[in-house]
Amino acid sequence: MSSAPARILITGASGCVGQHIAKQLLEQSDAELLLWLRDPAKLTAVPANHPRITLLVSDLREQQAHADELATVTRVIHTATAWGDPERAQQVNVVAVKELLGRLDPSKLEQVIYFSTASILNRDLQLLSEAEAYGTEYIQTKAICLGQLEQHPLAGRCVAIFPTLVFGGRVDGTSPFPTSYLTAGLRDACRYLWLARCLRADASFHFIHAADIAQVCCHLAL
Repeated sequence: MSSAPARILITGASGCVGQHIAKQLLEQSDAELLLWLRDPAKLTAVPANHPRITLLVSDLREQQAHADELATVTRVIHTATAWGDPERAQQVNVVAVKELLGRLDPSKLEQVIYFSTASILNRDLQLLSEAEAYGTEYIQTKAICLGQLEQHPLAGRCVAIFPTLVFGGRVDGTSPFPTSYLTAGLRDACRYLWLARCLRADASFHFIHAADIAQVCCHLAL
């Protein structure tokens, strides 16, 4: 293990989870952070000009410009993802991940923390076979990517985590962190809470706060 500070790449660094991770790593370690994001203006929780922060500004599909920086990375926390458009989801969630792994230097790389989704797991925490066949483009591509990671030469250094529903930020937008999609939806959902007394269902769901996800990532990475 090198005594030099870790060089940690965070993809999707302007997102709710990405910014929580960046802030905790900045406060709890001496690691140098490479924050990969498309729009620097959306980075609100950590200072972009911090001496331990380097911004990699581009889409995840545009990697050549960052080839030199990627070859110096010792750890990766991959939160970036895409959904809504099948072609873009395939390119970002599958193709770009494979390309990224190919640009890392195996002699320096210690760990990859890969964000998947709990939607591709069954109750025994095994890959759900139906995920790839019948899931949305997001779920399908996450299932495909996980399958490829399990067969990748760097598989032994990869740690997959499977978030569920993620809260983060504030409904009124006053948090320094971006508002997660789930939190943003509370504004409209609250209008219909009165209906809950009229409904009965046998179901369950799991949720987690972005700050707690970040704490897990910091524990794994430090």
